Formats: sequence, structure tokens, C-alpha cells
Amino acid sequence: MSNLELPIKGGRLNDLIPQRFECQYIDRVTDYSITDNSKFKDSAITAEYRVPEDSWWRLGHIPGDPLMPGVLIGECANQAAAALFSLCVGGGFCQLSKQCIRFHGSVTLKDLLQIHITINFIKMKVGNAKFTIYKLKEDTKVLIADGEITGILLNG
Repeated sequence: MSNLELPIKGGRLNDLIPQRFECQYIDRVTDYSITDNSKFKDSAITAEYRVPEDSWWRLGHIPGDPLMPGVLIGECANQAAAALFSLCVGGGFCQLSKQCIRFHGSVTLKDLLQIHITINFIKMKVGNAKFTIYKLKEDTKVLIADGEITGILLNG
């Protein structure tokens, strides 16, 4: 499955991640590269997510000045990592933990996020990757969050 035409979105994206509707936090994959080594080290993916104006959390998370909850910003990384691990080994990815996560900025309605994932290692059924999330504003990228994610590979 690692030779899909870009961008990957819609039904083809649904083949890579299980989340749907309000629980889906990537809209499309804009780039990916799979390394030719046994542990897929340095394989990478770039995905995007446009925060909907009618996001379900807008009324309750800082009413009047809605900010995307940090746990949902992290979920963007989970889903992009799941897509990358699926492209590398097939099957799904269940996040176990995030390490060293740092938030550098805030996300509001209609923001466009760019999520970068790079695999550090795959050992047995455990995958680890570093992530970086940017907000795209005009011609600039604003760092929003970064860290590492570890999870179990399912059916791979």
C-alpha cells in the first residue's frame, strides 16, 4: 500500500486510519516517504488538518475565544502516525504514550495544521516516532507542538 498517489484523502485515507467524522483529525496526507530498511527508520509523513469552524469543542473550551484542546492537537499526531505505520507495515497503530510533548502555540477555529511524523524505530510490535505540528499562516509556519509518540502496531 506504500505507493499511493498524493494527496491521500477520503476513502483512501479511511483505509489507513479508523477514525471518522468528528473524531478524524487529519484531512489528507500531502507527502510521505518509506525508507528501504528493516525498521523503517526515518520513514516520514506530512498530513494536514483544517480545524472546522463548527468544531464540537468550540462552545465549551474557552467560550468566546475557543482554543483547540491540547489532547486533540496531540490526536492529530496519533492519526498521522497511524497512517504512516499503516503505510509501512500494514495494520493499525494504537498510541500508548506521548513523551516530551511541548506546546508552543495555540490553535483556533479555521486554522490549518501541518503534521510531520518521522519514525525512530519499530521493534517487535512497538513503534516510536517524533512529531512536529505547525500552524500554516500565509507564507509562514508557526510551531505549535512537538514530541514523541509510542504505540503498538496492530495486525502488522
